[in-house]
Amino acid sequence: MNQDSVLISPEQSVIPIPAEPASQENPEARYVRQINAMMRDAIESRAMEELADTLAWGLAIISNHAGAEATGDIIYRLGRHIRYMAERDRAKAEAEQAKQDGRVQ
Repeated sequence: MNQDSVLISPEQSVIPIPAEPASQENPEARYVRQINAMMRDAIESRAMEELADTLAWGLAIISNHAGAEATGDIIYRLGRHIRYMAERDRAKAEAEQAKQDGRVQ
């Protein structure tokens, strides 16, 4: 593998790095759309473990190519997203409990 390619699978598959982006679509919007489709497929296929492993492999590729600082950033962002979801779930549960207790309508 040379510096103009990236390892993309555990089976040693590589993809060349293009000189120009393949799409003019906002990358974040494109990736969110693709991740949502993969999540939907994993839920329907009962293959969440396989999806998690595949996503972890993708993060490992980024980490391997970008270095320790990027790895720290990945872990920080993952923690931030998990914390946001936990806080949101806790607030929702508290609101539901307040409703059941008659404290709010």
